[in-house]
Amino acid sequence: MAIDHDALKKLLDIVGGDPEDLAEFIEDFVEIAPGLVSDMRAGLSADDWDKVRIAAHTLKSNAKDLGAPELSELSKTLEDQCKSGNTAESSALIDQIAVQTTAATAGLSAIDPTTL
Repeated sequence: MAIDHDALKKLLDIVGGDPEDLAEFIEDFVEIAPGLVSDMRAGLSADDWDKVRIAAHTLKSNAKDLGAPELSELSKTLEDQCKSGNTAESSALIDQIAVQTTAATAGLSAIDPTTL
């Protein structure tokens, strides 16, 4: 998965141009993203669609800000499914989100914010 460097540059500007601050955002995402996928799976197992929706919403926003548009879009789709109650395909979608989360965290971990 390619990380959108323009999105990262925008986030870098938002945080005042400090690469260390951007590195912290990346580290935080790498740490929390797998837990959000776990929350989605747990919510799915418990038929707790609010839990799934909240995790999807959080992942959607963070992925968008950090330049992972595919992950953001998948998370948005899951969030929308939870809102509409049309959750028949949610398990497969969570599997896709898990794959994209792994790719996004790997891609972001390989980025040196001082080179943006």
